[in-house]
Amino acid sequence: MTDKQRTVRIDGLSRMLVGLPRIVRIGIAGLVAVMLVILIDRVFTPSYYTDSRTFTFLLSVAVGVLWYAWGWSALIGFAGDGRPPEVTRRLNLYVMLSVLLVVLSLFLLAVDVISGSQV
Repeated sequence: MTDKQRTVRIDGLSRMLVGLPRIVRIGIAGLVAVMLVILIDRVFTPSYYTDSRTFTFLLSVAVGVLWYAWGWSALIGFAGDGRPPEVTRRLNLYVMLSVLLVVLSLFLLAVDVISGSQV
């Protein structure tokens, strides 16, 4: 697959997401931000029950809020515009990383379920 084909696929997915109603895009951005918080908590779980749990909590929440803000500006747009945002390189990057994040989160969840981990 060439770079042009890859770009066209990402543009198509971004265009489809931008075409969804605003409330659905808000839900998607929120869901991806929550999955990022869960993923970060999953990575830092071994240190969660130590004295550094406040830091890991604040880190995961801060990263989740920043991701949601990026998603809001790239995917949702602002109410004063009256139209959906345009498909840009920034939106394509957000969509690509969000898809990767969701796949990684679901993979780790499946591994936990299969292994019987109670994390």
